[in-house]
Amino acid sequence: MASNDKKRMKSLLDCVQSKLGTTQRKSNALYSIVCAATPANLRASVVFTRLKNRRLHITVTSGGAANRMRFCQRALLEACAVLPDHPEHLSIRVAPAGTVKMAPEPALRKSSREKPVMGKRAAVGLQQAAESIDDKKLSEALMRLASRTRHH
Repeated sequence: MASNDKKRMKSLLDCVQSKLGTTQRKSNALYSIVCAATPANLRASVVFTRLKNRRLHITVTSGGAANRMRFCQRALLEACAVLPDHPEHLSIRVAPAGTVKMAPEPALRKSSREKPVMGKRAAVGLQQAAESIDDKKLSEALMRLASRTRHH
């Protein structure tokens, strides 16, 4: 390769590298803005962000996350207003199955509330009512309810 060709090739590679660096910085900035405007419980669901033709494109991990992100539309667009080509519209898509390693679903929170119980007098009253009712299903339901007594 001639010296002139090497210089042109190096110049071309430098230009491409510079453009890629700029694109990467813009992409990182957009992703940071979107994540900052996203509720904490949804941030892990954001897979990809892109801004094209004044439309903010967000790709998330699941349909449920997409639905919840739609409720954040105003906040997301307002947060991106600092960008030179700020978006006017939002498009949210779900990543195709198998393309994103999903984070495990958070465990369901266990209730700290105890199962409701009632006092002995209330239970006796329900039992008496159950015994005097002709409707078998209603009587059975009242007996189940009466079984929730405190055992002291």
